[in-house]
This record gives sequence, structure tokens and C-alpha cells, in this order.
Amino acid sequence: TEIKEHNPQLLTDPQLQVIDFSFGENCNLRCRICMPGLSNKLRLDYRYFLKNDIDTTGMQDYDYRNDHPVTQALNSDPGAEYAVNNFNRDSHQWQDILDNIHELVHIKATGGETTLSKGFLEFIDTAIERDCAKNIVLEFHSNCTKFTNRLMDKINEFQELNINASIDSIYKNYDYMRYPMTWDKLELSLHNYLNKNTTPGNFAFNPVVTALNAHSIPALYQYQIQLAVQYKRPDVYWSLWVDLLWPEDKSINIKFLPRHIKQELIQLYSAMLEDQTTGVSCNIDNTIAFLTENLELEITEQHRINMLREITAFDKSRDQCYNDYLHPSIIEFLENPL
Repeated sequence: TEIKEHNPQLLTDPQLQVIDFSFGENCNLRCRICMPGLSNKLRLDYRYFLKNDIDTTGMQDYDYRNDHPVTQALNSDPGAEYAVNNFNRDSHQWQDILDNIHELVHIKATGGETTLSKGFLEFIDTAIERDCAKNIVLEFHSNCTKFTNRLMDKINEFQELNINASIDSIYKNYDYMRYPMTWDKLELSLHNYLNKNTTPGNFAFNPVVTALNAHSIPALYQYQIQLAVQYKRPDVYWSLWVDLLWPEDKSINIKFLPRHIKQELIQLYSAMLEDQTTGVSCNIDNTIAFLTENLELEITEQHRINMLREITAFDKSRDQCYNDYLHPSIIEFLENPL
């Protein structure tokens, strides 16, 4: 918990200063790493699987034949806008937070897509109207596709901006991961943020590594290094924070790749750590450790089938083909029975 150093009274009379919000599931993308309980747009894929009897056996939150509570909710009303998780702006608790917004020093937020949340927008508008945004550190996750001029004017009012950019890959592999967004459109919004940002803070690329984008992580890192050079500012800290896939047993997890591909990835990621003068910190050593830990995991034909099933299910619902987007090593694994 963060304490205002100039107010020792808080040690004996503590006040709520830091809040971590989840602003619901409203989103504009259908990311392959996500699930319909976190992005309402993914219910389009769920409905497609259900309507067309696509085999989704074992697919987390998409196996419409199981009795998981999320699945039951989606089956009962697959078209509902908020079938699973919605942020309640009419609650007494939310109003109490807004009434005491001047006491807050740090806000953390996620979605769905945070910048589309009415609750998030109401919060920043209230903080600005009551002249306390300048005293609040604003930290949030975003897919970085909605950084409009209007939003930039507002978030620049805050004391500090810490952005966790949910960008998993680069170029056409990004298009595959973050459907229906395209890399070109993302770049327009991303550069608008970097051009118009006047506030100190952190800017972290926060990819989730999977079998789909594992080979693109080094290129994404190099791209971020180029941005850090282009928009060099002493008051902005750059980092690449690579997260492992959750739930861990999802079939596109990198641990279910064969040993030779995991060794290939360890070499690629180790090279990222060799140059420590890039100006962008990187936690890829955690991913290297995870791959090393699972290097001797026995990969069976069923692992290959499960991964192929999940990939092709989404290919059908988006009219895509993995051959056009994935690394040759992954394609070879998918197409050759063990």
C-alpha cells in the first residue's frame, strides 16, 4: 500500500488510497489468448462454434458441451451483451469512490478494453472536474487501439501515466492474434499516444506468449526499442513485460510445443538478454525459465491435435488460415503427426 509521505497521520488513521478496478468485459477485439468472460466480442466466436457444431472439446470457456458455470451462462443467453461480468456504476460503493476521489493517489484499471468502459471514463472525468487528477497516478491495461485526441487530452491531466500495452505481436502475426484489429490501425493509435503524451510514467508492452506468437516476441522487442529511441524522454520508462498464458493448460501454451521448438525459442530469447543497453528493460528470463522447466515434458500426438483443434476452430469463425500467419516451425508441428 502506498502512503503519502507528507501525511504521517495516515499511519494511525488509514484511508483508502489505491484501488485496482476491473471495469467489465466490454471490448472491441477478439483476441485468441482471451475468453468470452473477459471480452464480450468473443461471444461471436462462441455462438459460431455452437451454431456450426464445431469441435471445441477441452477449449477453455468454449467447450459448450461441458457444465462449467461460464458455459452454462453463455449457453442460456449466448447473445447477451453482459452475460458474465459487468461493472456496476449504479452501486453505492462506486458512488462512494467518486465522492471521495480526492483522497485517492493511485488507480489501477483493466477491462475488457479499459478505454471503452463507461466506468473508467466517468472516473477520469470526475477526477478532472474536481481538480484532483493532477494528484493521481493513473495505471491501466489497454490494447492501445482507442487513443483518440480527446482521450489523450484527458489522461494527460493526471500526475503520472503507467500504460500496460496489450500488444502480443507485430505485423500480420498481430492481425492473427488480435482479430479484427490490424497492425496498421494499431500503429496509428499507438503513435498518436506517443506523440501527444506529455505526462511522465511507464510504457510497458505486455504480450502474452503462446505457440501462436512465440517466434515474434524478439521482433516486437526490437520494435519497442525503436519507439523508445524515436520518442526518447527521460521521464518515460520503457519495458517489455512478457506474461505466460493463463490458464496454463490451454492447448496453445508454449509448453506443449515439441522439445526442438522450445530449444529454438530459448536461443531466440537468450539473445534478447545479451544487449543490456537498449533502454528497454525486459523480463524474458521468466519465459526462458518456463521453457527450460518444461523442456522434458513428453509431448504426445494428443497435444498436437488439441492445439490444431483450437487454432482451426478460430480460423473457421474468422475466415483465416494459420498457414498465412504462423511461424514455419509451428506450421510444421501442426501438420505432421507425431
